[in-house]
Amino acid sequence: MLCGPTRVRKARRPISDDDDSSDSNHSDHAPQEPPQNLSPLIEEPREKLPEELLKTFYKTPGILMIAGLVTWDMVAKRDKTPSQRAQPNLFTFHKFTDRKYRLIVSGCSAGHSILVSEEGDVYTFGRNTCGQLGFGDTVTRNVPELVPRLKGMNIIHAAAGRNHSLFVTDTGAVYACGENKCGQCGIGNTTAQVLEPTRVRHAGAPIVKVGCGAEF
Repeated sequence: MLCGPTRVRKARRPISDDDDSSDSNHSDHAPQEPPQNLSPLIEEPREKLPEELLKTFYKTPGILMIAGLVTWDMVAKRDKTPSQRAQPNLFTFHKFTDRKYRLIVSGCSAGHSILVSEEGDVYTFGRNTCGQLGFGDTVTRNVPELVPRLKGMNIIHAAAGRNHSLFVTDTGAVYACGENKCGQCGIGNTTAQVLEPTRVRHAGAPIVKVGCGAEF
């Protein structure tokens, strides 16, 4: 019998019950990138996008219906122990609010949702561990609440990442909030959390649509 050298396997990192279900994890201890010399943020555009274009975003409003897991801090997590559920699972669709919305946005990796009313106001709810709801804190919201920082703006499009959010105004400006360790909020730095909607750094043509991945 031939015996070769014994291979030593590396111990696998223990998986926390609080880890996200994705294999992609950005380390909190990753080296910080050196600060960049950024040009001043240009003034926010005031001219609205063409009316014909805006009309394509004004969909017929409807009522929000929801089913499934509604304990938001458990959504997209590995551990779904029944004893940890703060809310019962919904096995049929339930009407969530009486308010009508023209846009409802979430994502496969997200535990939060973004709602845009008939008037263009933004309401958010769900998990808020990194400030992705835009209220200036990290408190979970179980029902939709109006985002104060965006009040008075006409939001035409939005996107939800795992822990960050993007909002597009009718002037083509974009605001972001939530986790920013990878710079996914696009505000020119890697401040870990952006707790309120902050305008992204963009000097090109007006933006009309946005999209989010888990961390981009």
